[in-house]
Amino acid sequence: MTVIAAVLGLVCGPLVSASGRGLHYVDSVVDLGEVMASGPKRVCRFRVVNMTDSAVSIYGATTTCGCTLPDYPKTPLAPGDTAVVTAVFDPSGQPPGQFLKKLRVLDTSLPGQGVQLRVQGIIK
Repeated sequence: MTVIAAVLGLVCGPLVSASGRGLHYVDSVVDLGEVMASGPKRVCRFRVVNMTDSAVSIYGATTTCGCTLPDYPKTPLAPGDTAVVTAVFDPSGQPPGQFLKKLRVLDTSLPGQGVQLRVQGIIK
């Protein structure tokens, strides 16, 4: 059975975890609480762990707004490795009230099927 799993991993790509994803996001929501519209940019960190038995690469990240800029590791994550996806949120020019910014992160464990991460809070 182990030989079959190894062959499938080579032919089909990384084996995914029981949840269906190869990468597990420890943090999928960052709540910034109250943020001043005139305040500084805030860095949000999303920890991610490779739950497969082979390397997985993050190859893209998009956001719903230009006020939130994503960044992700450019090198593959080995099995068991932990990395951080970041998003820099700029509150300047945002209207007062609750906000929700979404990030979509793509990786090679399930190509084309992104994971949604969220940054939320209240602009004062």
